[in-house]
Amino acid sequence: RGVRVLFGVGHASTRHATARISEFRRYSCPSSAVGMFEDAMRDCLPHLLDEDPQLLHRLITMVSPNELRARGVPLYRLVHHPGSFVITFPNAYHGGFNAGFNVAEAVNFAPPDWLRHGTKVLSKYAAQRKPATFSYDALLVQLVAAARCVADAARARACSGADAADDSGNGGGGSGEQRGGGIGEAPPPLAGAPSSEWLRRWDDGVTLSDVPQEAVVLAAGELSVRVAQEADARSSAARAGVVAEVRMSGGPDAEGMCAERGVYTDTCDVDCDVCAADLWMSSVVSNEAPGRAVCPAHAAQLGPPPARCMLLIRNSLCELRAMLAAARDCFPCAVDTAVDAAHAHARAQPTVEATKLGPLVELSDLPGIAQRAAARVAARGGRRSAGAGGVAASGGSCMAGRMAGGRTCVAGSPPGGVAAAVARATATAAAAAADAFGGSATSDDSSVTAASAAHRAPAVAASSTGGGGRGVNH
Repeated sequence: RGVRVLFGVGHASTRHATARISEFRRYSCPSSAVGMFEDAMRDCLPHLLDEDPQLLHRLITMVSPNELRARGVPLYRLVHHPGSFVITFPNAYHGGFNAGFNVAEAVNFAPPDWLRHGTKVLSKYAAQRKPATFSYDALLVQLVAAARCVADAARARACSGADAADDSGNGGGGSGEQRGGGIGEAPPPLAGAPSSEWLRRWDDGVTLSDVPQEAVVLAAGELSVRVAQEADARSSAARAGVVAEVRMSGGPDAEGMCAERGVYTDTCDVDCDVCAADLWMSSVVSNEAPGRAVCPAHAAQLGPPPARCMLLIRNSLCELRAMLAAARDCFPCAVDTAVDAAHAHARAQPTVEATKLGPLVELSDLPGIAQRAAARVAARGGRRSAGAGGVAASGGSCMAGRMAGGRTCVAGSPPGGVAAAVARATATAAAAAADAFGGSATSDDSSVTAASAAHRAPAVAASSTGGGGRGVNH
C-alpha cells in the first residue's frame, strides 16, 4: 500500500440522537525503525509469529507501547481529533484505539517517491508468505516503458511555452480577453478546485504522456534492482535443472491457462505456491502439476523433476535491460542517480537491533492464567447452576486466547503449539470454573469448550482492541 490518509468525521447523527464522535489515540513507529519494531514484536510474541508469519499485517494484535519502548523502539503518540486528518507514510507501523464512539475512513494513495519502498517490501512479503495487493513489477515496467512518451510530452510543453513567451514579448495585441486582462478576463477558479483542463483530461483518460517524469526515473531505478534479482532467480531455476523457457501467452484478459491440460500459460495475477510472490514477470510450471505455479527461486519445490518443468517469462532479461537503456537515453543523469540510489537502498541493512527482554507470556503459563481468569469470572458471577461451568470455562478460554494472541489459535495448528496450549488451558479452566460455581461441568462441556477454544479465541482477541486497529502501510 502507499501513503494513507485517515479522516476523522465530526459527528454521527441518527434519527433520534446526535452523538459527539470521540478522539482516536494513535501510536506509530517510523519507517527508519521498522526493523527494530519487528524484532521487538518477535521478542514479545515469538510463538505467535512462528505460527503466523503474517501476524503483523492483521488487525488483531497489539502490544503495550511501554513494552516496545523498553526494547528500544522509538514511538510517537498522536491524538486524532474529529474533523482532522492524519497521513501515515510507507512502511510505518501504526495502531491505536478509540476513546469512545467513532466513525472514521481512510484512503490509500501513492506519490512517485513511494516507489522507493516497493522492492524491499516485495522481499519482506515473500519472507512472510504474504501476497502483494497488485503487481509491482507490472507497474515498474509500464512506467519505464512510458519514458519516451513522457520525454516527448515534456519537450512539446517546453516548445509551446517558449512560443507563448515569444508572442507575449512581441507585444501581440488583441482584445482584453486575449491578453488576459480587462472586462474579458475569466474569473479565477475556486481555491482547491481542479481546473477545467485537468477535468477534461480526467474525462479523456490518463495517457502515458501524463506520467510524471519523477515516476519514470524512480521506476527505472527500482526496475534495475528487480532485473538483477530476476536474473539471480532465473539462474537458480537453471541450476535446479529447468531447461525449457517459454514466453507467456494469453495476456491478462485471457484465462492464462491451457484448457486441455490445466497448466498456466500466463501467470498474470498468480502468486507463487510456496512464498506467495507475484509471478507477473516469470514463473515455473509443469504439465505434471496442473493448476500450480512457483517463482523461479522455488522451482525445485513445484513437485515434478525440474527437467520436466518450464520457465514462463513475460520479457527476456535483454528486453528489460534495453527498456532501462531507453529510459537512460531520455533522462540520462536522473536515471543513473536513481539506479545507484535504488541499489544502495536494496543493500542497506538495519544497524540497530531491539533489546531482547523475552516473551510477554510463556506457553507454560497459560493454564495458570486460565485458572485465575476463571476464578475472577466466578467471583463476579456468584453461585450458579452446574451448567454455568461451561460459561466460566468460556471466560477462561477467552482470557487464554487474549494472552496467546487470539487469531493464530486456529484449528489445525501443530501439536504442542499455541492452539494446543489454549485447549489444555481451557480444559483446566473448565474444571476450575465448575468447582468455583459449586457445580460440575459435564465432560461434554469441557471437551467442547477445549476443542472450540481455537475458534472462540480469535473473536475475543479481535474485540479486545477496543474498536481500534493496527496496520502497516507498505
